Amino acid sequence: MASGILMGITVMVKLNMAYPILILGLFLCYELFKSKKIKSVWNLFLFGIGICTVILLTIFPYYNAGELTVWWKSVILAPLKYTEARRFSFFKLAPTFLVVGGFLFLSWKKGWMNFKNRTVILLTVAIFGVLLSFLKGGRVNGHYLIQIYPMLVVFIAVVVQAIITVYSFKVSRTILFILLLIPIESYLEYVNIVQSKIQKGTFFNGEGFTVPQYIANNGLEKKNILFLGYHIGYWNLNCLPPTKASTHPSNICRDELFPFFDNPRENSIQELRYIMEELRPKTIVVRKDRRVFDKKEEEENEYIDAFLTKHYRVHATVEKAEILQRLEGL
Repeated sequence: MASGILMGITVMVKLNMAYPILILGLFLCYELFKSKKIKSVWNLFLFGIGICTVILLTIFPYYNAGELTVWWKSVILAPLKYTEARRFSFFKLAPTFLVVGGFLFLSWKKGWMNFKNRTVILLTVAIFGVLLSFLKGGRVNGHYLIQIYPMLVVFIAVVVQAIITVYSFKVSRTILFILLLIPIESYLEYVNIVQSKIQKGTFFNGEGFTVPQYIANNGLEKKNILFLGYHIGYWNLNCLPPTKASTHPSNICRDELFPFFDNPRENSIQELRYIMEELRPKTIVVRKDRRVFDKKEEEENEYIDAFLTKHYRVHATVEKAEILQRLEGL
């Protein structure tokens, strides 16, 4: 049941993980049909109960408030619409599938892994499930790959061990040292966390925390504020974004999501004009020397750049963030 609960949490955090979980469930059903063991029936039942328990717990607050349709629209319909609208080309998807598929095929062909082992089979099924979710979603962003890395790391370790055993290959200390340096970015992040604790008394660091702290300490307007970067600042200042679409800056440009939260504006330009010209946020936070929106959003970037240049001035720079203040009378 514990594994089912963890799977339930996984799917509610990232909906595309429903595909590997479904495929794993089907594989377990196949095993049950093949073995016909009572214990397998009970284990599968507990696995399913664990998943359903988590999903029902997320539904309950909405049901209790009489807003069940909000859960359905935001958790199910909106993500499905998002994946339909923003798909990568075949050539952008292909490299991930070729690399992972080639690695698994070579590992089987060379006998580096025993694909009759149940653990290996389960991990392989999970990998194919994640790849299927990428295919159905139509995109593979860099941070999506974290969903497949844990299984691959286990397989890579098994393959490296097999190669060392078969070819009596001795790993030199230099190679081991280089391998230890591969996750250098992770080490640096741990250093930043420790430094933040020593210098500021908190493990939390980065502009999502330092910018809200600056705004609060200097008495800047926070009720009428727009984060066009580091949007976690809304939570840290305990304030709401100007509109539902501006909860995340990129959502302003996702017209396909507007119907799911009953947004009266029809497209991103209308949304931007409403925020900037009618709500007129006093304080705006942007990423220094970075485009506000994705480079593909040319019209939106042109509008926001021109508007900010005319109506706002930089009040302060905090790390890699700029805090803008609206000019009086504009």
